[in-house]
Amino acid sequence: MSYNKENINKLFNEFLQSGIHQTLSSQFTKTNIDCNVIKLDDTYIYELAIPGVVKKDIAIKLEENHLIVGVHKEEEAIEGVKSLKKEYHYAQSTRRIPIPESADTNSIRAAYKNGVLSIHLNVMKPIEGKKGNIEIK
Repeated sequence: MSYNKENINKLFNEFLQSGIHQTLSSQFTKTNIDCNVIKLDDTYIYELAIPGVVKKDIAIKLEENHLIVGVHKEEEAIEGVKSLKKEYHYAQSTRRIPIPESADTNSIRAAYKNGVLSIHLNVMKPIEGKKGNIEIK
């Protein structure tokens, strides 16, 4: 095979279409989960951006004063269909979020709507002890 400009371009294009695109897309695709944290008077709210998945692809755990949010979605291959170009793919992601000591971990509730996972935790009320003078005996 002679290496003229046409053959080199053809080899380069084939490499770009198959090999390097797969490599680059897997290395540079964003797989972290962005999170906003809001504190109201009585509630902590964590809003996580997780677009393109359904509720069953998301798992939430509580572990040592951290919320652990995991997302796993399998690529669905359609028999008889060949992709000509893929600019996005699904990946597995995990986000570990510390929660404050004042959060009531018994009050955790979560909802997923329009690509945003919202996790709410109540703020524990400070325990008020008995007030007054103490008699010394």
